[in-house]
Amino acid sequence: MELACALRLFKENPLEEACEKIQTIGFRGVELDWETLSRQLAADSRWYATLGRWLSRMGLETVSVRVGNFTAEREDQMHLQAHVFSQMFHPVLETGTKRIVLGSGPRTLENFNCFREALARLAEQAQPLGLEIVVENELDTRMETPQDFQALFVTKYSPNTGVCVDVRHCHLAAVNAGDLIREQGPRIKLVRLCDMMGDIPVLPGRGEIEIKGLVRALRKVQYEGMVVLDYLPHREAKIEREIEQAYQYLQQIVT
Repeated sequence: MELACALRLFKENPLEEACEKIQTIGFRGVELDWETLSRQLAADSRWYATLGRWLSRMGLETVSVRVGNFTAEREDQMHLQAHVFSQMFHPVLETGTKRIVLGSGPRTLENFNCFREALARLAEQAQPLGLEIVVENELDTRMETPQDFQALFVTKYSPNTGVCVDVRHCHLAAVNAGDLIREQGPRIKLVRLCDMMGDIPVLPGRGEIEIKGLVRALRKVQYEGMVVLDYLPHREAKIEREIEQAYQYLQQIVT
């Protein structure tokens, strides 16, 4: 396993400056988000064509791009949203990644049925491009618990679908992240790691999350992908130092 950093931790910095800081600290990868990418694209339509090469020259792997939440509850909404997400495929590939992270919508049966059908369609469209569609767990959405993922993958799914384990959202939802890791082991494509005290992000090692135990669980399921540092106490004047401290702590445990 290697460490990556979520770009949104540097949300006050321009993208290029943020990536340079991430690389300088020692991270091997960066997780991007569609909101940031689309703003940059609006400013410079040629920017996507060079981003992936620029990150590669820096020695940073684009771990994934988080593209948003699928909220459809009717068939017409499903087709529209699936089309919108499919239009992101090629710009995402330009960033150098082969993985998009998708969230679900409200905790309703209607959203679950639409999400399951759309995921199958998106995976089919993405497969020839070599792109993975990874579903994240998130508080107060249809994909929140291990049981939700069991239901989603009850039928055979394309090998280019998978699971993103977000430890913060497991904690907020009172879900045992270790259970999700053990049950979805072969499908796990990405892990977001943090520490929490109640609902407050804290530096790793200072909160209630048993990080070492989660890393052991990941090793047991033979997870060898990236572990993304995400969610820190966001004090503008200290965020870079806190990210360095988090990196140093996690480096001893994860790698």
